[in-house]
Amino acid sequence: MSKKILMIDDEEDLIFILSIRLKSLGYDFISALNGTEGIDKIKKENPDLILLDILMPGIDGYEVERRLREEKINIPIIFVTAMVDAEKKHEYIRKLGYKIIIKPFNTEELIKKICSELESRYGK
Repeated sequence: MSKKILMIDDEEDLIFILSIRLKSLGYDFISALNGTEGIDKIKKENPDLILLDILMPGIDGYEVERRLREEKINIPIIFVTAMVDAEKKHEYIRKLGYKIIIKPFNTEELIKKICSELESRYGK
């Protein structure tokens, strides 16, 4: 059974590009254009991994992550964002163990992090 990846990002072009690449690798790919839609899809789709932007209209990525923790929804998150203040980045990496990829990014680097995260979480 293939792993399901949810990307929550307001950049439709980026979603499109990553959807093609990840589907070609055999992943199920779903997306949401904002935090509210993302939370709904998390609850409906139960993804194996979330790619989460921080700066989005409405509910931002930090709030999405906070709500997931509050509801004890334990799904690995990789933040894929152009905006990370140094203090928050350090906190999210050190305390919460999240991976952060800064936009613009190398697609292959992101793919390696996705594979690594899924393998460490669920095995091969």
